[in-house]
Amino acid sequence: MKRTVISAAVLSLAVAGSGVSLAGTTDGQGAQKRGLFASDESNGACTASGNASPGSPNGFVILNAPGKPGDTSNILGEVSLKRAPGKYTVELSYNGSACAAVGAFTTNDQGNGNFHIATPGTGGSYFVVLRNVRDGAQSFATAPATVN
Repeated sequence: MKRTVISAAVLSLAVAGSGVSLAGTTDGQGAQKRGLFASDESNGACTASGNASPGSPNGFVILNAPGKPGDTSNILGEVSLKRAPGKYTVELSYNGSACAAVGAFTTNDQGNGNFHIATPGTGGSYFVVLRNVRDGAQSFATAPATVN
């Protein structure tokens, strides 16, 4: 009976701790998560958010460059917007360059929506901008994330 209880306890601790080992690292290995923060850029600019992940974001973005470091050819990601009704274009900036549109999505009545990013790209620094289709203004942005 003791062996069963101990085995169950060890197994539950291993399962609980397994999520920690899957997180990205500070050097860009693994998926990187950044908060989506409101932006007031109305001049057509492509500007990263100055906010770090803590705070009160309107959702998040997870970016990853799968493959061996230095040998990636795709950028994959998930955008999850919360509490912001509307239709948005999704734009991606590489190493601070101009934003490139990678798609669009519409939120539901509660303002929640998701978008999957799958685009050619190499490792580097990326940030995501959501631009309101209605007026073209930059509505939300993430801080840069390095993915390798």
